[in-house]
Amino acid sequence: MQRGKKIMGDRRLAEIKTEEGSLYFYTHSMGSRLPDDARRALEFASARRGDTPYALRIIVDQLISSSGSRDSHLGSGLMLGPDGEDEYGGDPCSVVIDLMRWTVTTYSARRGRKFEYRVSVGRSAATLLKWPTWAGE
Repeated sequence: MQRGKKIMGDRRLAEIKTEEGSLYFYTHSMGSRLPDDARRALEFASARRGDTPYALRIIVDQLISSSGSRDSHLGSGLMLGPDGEDEYGGDPCSVVIDLMRWTVTTYSARRGRKFEYRVSVGRSAATLLKWPTWAGE
């Protein structure tokens, strides 16, 4: 980000990987929340682990809902390619939801590292590991 440049929005991209290819979720206003939203969406979809199309629909529905754009014009959407802006240093995405490995990976360009979160079968949301505080950066 350039010094002195006015920031509009909180842009971030998430890649959702499947065996058939990738789908990209873009949010214009809720980028700092996207790692946690992605983790919760993957947890929510874990009951459909063997049914990728169904799990993908659940994840997309959860991301749209948590971005606040279901009933407003906050600016989120789906893309077939990473054609949006990611202000968190993603190359091209700073959040990756992998439905083959059942992981969410978030990258922090500012800290120069990544964090991977794996959803295990049969674990409840109450017992899942917490993100480090920098994961949302």
